[in-house]
Amino acid sequence: MGRSPLLTLGPSWPFTIFLVLIGVMIFFYFMILIHACGIENNVFYYVMYIGLAINVAMLFGGVLKNPGMP
Repeated sequence: MGRSPLLTLGPSWPFTIFLVLIGVMIFFYFMILIHACGIENNVFYYVMYIGLAINVAMLFGGVLKNPGMP
């Protein structure tokens, strides 16, 4: 237990870097959309930011976690 690496790049590391860059671009795109909404209630902004953070964290976790292949 605890011997598996938390983050890996694997043999296809160029594709992993490409996926991370796509994730960063999507993150900034959604940040622009959130600011363009013009919502006056701050609670909605916090909900959107938390949802965006969870989404990006899961994306990076899926891209960089150990796939379990030998």
